[in-house]
Amino acid sequence: MRVLCICVVRDEVDVIAQSLTAALAWADRIGVLDNGSVDGTAEVVRDLAERDDRILYLGSDARPFGDDIRIGIFEALRREARDGDWWCRLDADEFYVGDPRVQLARVAQDEHSVWTASLNYYFTDRDLARHLAEPGFYDSPDVPITDKLRHYMNYWSEPRFFRHTSGLTWRPGDGGFPRAIWSRPASTERVLVRHFPYRSPAQIDKRLATRARDAETSVTFEHENGSAWVQAVVDFRSDPGTFAHPAERVTQTWRDRVVPAEVLDYDDHDGRFVINDQLMPPIPAPRRMLPRPLARVQRAVARVGRTDRSGF
Repeated sequence: MRVLCICVVRDEVDVIAQSLTAALAWADRIGVLDNGSVDGTAEVVRDLAERDDRILYLGSDARPFGDDIRIGIFEALRREARDGDWWCRLDADEFYVGDPRVQLARVAQDEHSVWTASLNYYFTDRDLARHLAEPGFYDSPDVPITDKLRHYMNYWSEPRFFRHTSGLTWRPGDGGFPRAIWSRPASTERVLVRHFPYRSPAQIDKRLATRARDAETSVTFEHENGSAWVQAVVDFRSDPGTFAHPAERVTQTWRDRVVPAEVLDYDDHDGRFVINDQLMPPIPAPRRMLPRPLARVQRAVARVGRTDRSGF
C-alpha cells in the first residue's frame, strides 16, 4: 500500500516546508502545484523537491483557484498508482495526527474513502498578547506551527483519502474528488488532522485579501468574507446554524479574526482531543451517480445554498 498526495499551494511560505516535511513521514509521493504564489512558496517547494525526489514539483499555474486544478496533479502521478494504493488530498496548512497509514490499513476492502475529523486552530486573544510581546514569533517559519497555536475546535469533516482502482477517473466538473467516491462506501472511522488556516496577523491579512479577490469569480471562498465572524465561532457549539454565506461582502483585517481562547479547546500535546461528532457533517451513504451533464447541474444548485464551514 502506497500513499500518493495531491497538494495545491498558494502563499504558504510560513508553513509549507513544515507541512510537506511532516507528510513525508508517511507519504510515498507528493505532487505539488503552485497556484500563483508571490511570497516565496514556490521557491521553497522547488528546493525541497530538489533535495527529496518523493516530492514532484509541477510548476506554477496562476489561474483562479478551482477544484479542477487538482486533476493535473492526479494525472501526473496516476501512472505510479496501483490497485490498493491510496490518494490523499493534502492541504498545505494541514498536519495529520500520527501516521494515517495505520488507519488506512484497517479500512475494509469495500470502503473507498476516509473522512477527516478536522481540528481547526485559531489565532486567539492569548496569541495576540504573545504577538505584541514577541513581534515576529508567529511569522517565523522556523518555529513549529504546532508550538505556536494551541487552541482549536473540531466541527468539520470531509473526504481526504480515496482508494485507487485501475479504472478511476477524475474529470473536469467532478469537483474536489473523482465523482466515483460518492457512489462507494466510506470508512466510518475518521482520521484526525490539525488544520491551521489562521496563523499570524500578516498571514491572516494576506489570506483575507487573496480570498476576497477569489470570491469575485467563485463561491468557493465566500464564507471568508462573513460579518460577525468571531461571534459566529463563539456561538457555534450551541447553534451550528449561526454561520452562513454573507449577504454582502465585508472587508475585514486580522483583528477581526482574533477568537477568545476561552471558547475553544486546548491542545496539551498529550494526544487527546475533543471531538464533536454532533457538529461535523455526517459521512454520507453511497448514492447513485447521475449522468455527468445532470450531475453538473445538481452540483451547481447545491453550491448556491451550501454552508461550507471548512475555513470558518
